Amino acid sequence: MEYAMNAQMQNQLAHLRRLEQEGAIVPGRHIVPGAWFAADTEAGEMDGTFSATPGTLLSFRFSVRRPGRWLSFNLALDGAALTRDHVLGVIVETTATTEVPFRFCIRSGRAGSFIDNAFPESHVAGPGHSRTQVSLLPVQDAPALQEAAPWRNLRLDFTPSSFEFCLHDARFFIAPLGAPAPQSESALPVLAATAG
Repeated sequence: MEYAMNAQMQNQLAHLRRLEQEGAIVPGRHIVPGAWFAADTEAGEMDGTFSATPGTLLSFRFSVRRPGRWLSFNLALDGAALTRDHVLGVIVETTATTEVPFRFCIRSGRAGSFIDNAFPESHVAGPGHSRTQVSLLPVQDAPALQEAAPWRNLRLDFTPSSFEFCLHDARFFIAPLGAPAPQSESALPVLAATAG
C-alpha cells in the first residue's frame, strides 16, 4: 500500500525533472500525467505561466486580477489505505521573488465530496538562496488516509494572489513512524525502501 503511493509519486516527480517546457497555466490541464494546477475560476480571474527546465523542477508565475477562493499545484497519489504506523513526508527547496506562504495538504475523494488532511507545518518561500523545508503528516492523525479512496491528491496550497515561485526540487517519502526525517537527498531512498 505504502509502496504503491511512494512509487507513483516518485514517477511523477522524475517526469517533471526531465521536462523541458513552458506555457500558459490552464487550471485542470495536466502539465505531465498526474500534475496540474487548480484555481477558482468562477469567483476569481487570473493568468499564469509555468517553466520546466533541467535542474529546476517547476517555476510558475500568477497574475491575479480578482482573487478566487483557492489556488494550488497538485500531484496525484495512489488511493490505497495506509497503515497507522507510518508518516508521510515532503521535502521541498523553494525560492520566490517576494515572500509567498504555502502549505501541503492531502485531499482524499469521497462519493460526491472529499476530505482534506493538512500537514501541520506552514512554510514561506522568499528571495535569495533556496530554502529547504520539511512537512510531516502521521497517518495516525489522518483517519481518511487509513481508508481507501477513489482518488487522492497532494496539494501545494497558496493564497490566491500575484507571485512568482520556483520549486527547485521536491521529495516525497513514506517512512515508519518514529524514523527521523531525512536531512539530505541521499537519505531519501533509504527511508523510501523501508516504507511498507
